[in-house]
Amino acid sequence: MDIGLSTAVDLGFGTASNKVTVLGNSVSSSEPDFEFGFTIAPAVQFNLNEKHSIFVAPGIRFPLTITKYEVSFGNTKSSGEKYLFYPEFTLDIGYKFWFTNFLGINAGYELGIPLTLMEGGNKVETASAFSNKFYIGVALNLGKRNAQ
Repeated sequence: MDIGLSTAVDLGFGTASNKVTVLGNSVSSSEPDFEFGFTIAPAVQFNLNEKHSIFVAPGIRFPLTITKYEVSFGNTKSSGEKYLFYPEFTLDIGYKFWFTNFLGINAGYELGIPLTLMEGGNKVETASAFSNKFYIGVALNLGKRNAQ
């Protein structure tokens, strides 16, 4: 078992689709999003043998998302880009396969719960929000790994 600090840098691309209608006016988004994030978390890693590990890392993630949107008010339409910043609590659970003691690949699941949502420096009120993410990445070990 290893106990340490997990840090991560991630880039994501995807399509978010949502639509809100209020009194006949709608705000919709179904364009590709771009997201950049940095995570820092204490981590516990269980080494099953020299090549395999599973880990749990509850932490804080700092993402920035750029999304395109379209707003309709009757016959008037406008569109643009939004820059959203939302620090979130994350719970990361995953598996690592080690090629060497230093380099491996990992795959896992991350649950994210936003602590706040900011658009251009202004706080945005939300009733509830969370994210579910599956990922594949590169794992680097900078310390001693207690492989069996």
